[in-house]
Amino acid sequence: MFRCKKCGSKMVLLLAKKKAYAGNYFWGCSIYPRCQNLEPTLLKKLLPYACEKLLDPERSSYLDKLCNTDKPTDYERHCAIYKKFSYDHKFLNSDIKGLDILLGFENQNDFFFWICATQHYNSFIPWDPWHQFEYFGGPYDGLFISLAEYINKKFDNVLLDILKDFNMKHDLILSAISTMPNTGWRYFFTLEQAERFREKKENFERHILKEEEDHLAAVKRRSIKATENIFNAIRRKDYKAILALRIKGADLQYKNDSELTPLEYAESFKDKLLIEALTNEIEE
Repeated sequence: MFRCKKCGSKMVLLLAKKKAYAGNYFWGCSIYPRCQNLEPTLLKKLLPYACEKLLDPERSSYLDKLCNTDKPTDYERHCAIYKKFSYDHKFLNSDIKGLDILLGFENQNDFFFWICATQHYNSFIPWDPWHQFEYFGGPYDGLFISLAEYINKKFDNVLLDILKDFNMKHDLILSAISTMPNTGWRYFFTLEQAERFREKKENFERHILKEEEDHLAAVKRRSIKATENIFNAIRRKDYKAILALRIKGADLQYKNDSELTPLEYAESFKDKLLIEALTNEIEE
């Protein structure tokens, strides 16, 4: 728990609404107004491009609809890391000290857990007004992996303790770190990307399979309807309709209530053209 440096009370994460600070997260003492201690963070509320103008201090009514306990999102934390460190930054212990508080975590363990669990490759992060709704990629991936590798190296036992409590994919993560301690995180992210590719491939295959199933179901429905209508077309001696219904998949082996197939029903009319319409090869 993050404690107030002045009175020792719990600090809570709040969202500023007033004027120049609108949209910024900060730590405030839980016994305010008796204690008015504030601690800054690196976090800022990020909105879709269409809402950015609402962060203007003169037009910040949108922020009034956000409660003070509104939680920062993963992409807001990624943006804070991206803005604080250069792409080729070499992490030191001084960089990690206090970074948990600056990113809105109550303690370092929560920060480490987020480092382990964050799904940054799929984060949908608008990172500046000119590049809305683009993925962080390339150099940022390297920066994030560098941060993870440094934490893994510097606080190895802590990370492993956290990872043991993982309920999802913990075997994949643990095996990556335990089998390759020097390059564990890089290997883990390689495996993670492979896992994501496999999931995307399976999702794509399921999508294709569903499309095929839907298509076959539609063909079957069309065939059933055509089969029902072909007897009426024979009765009307509508040769063009018979050909069209055959193209739609009418089942010529189907028997009506009189136990007659379409061909047997046509023969009862003793009409050569009807029989030819049912037996000639179809040119679609």
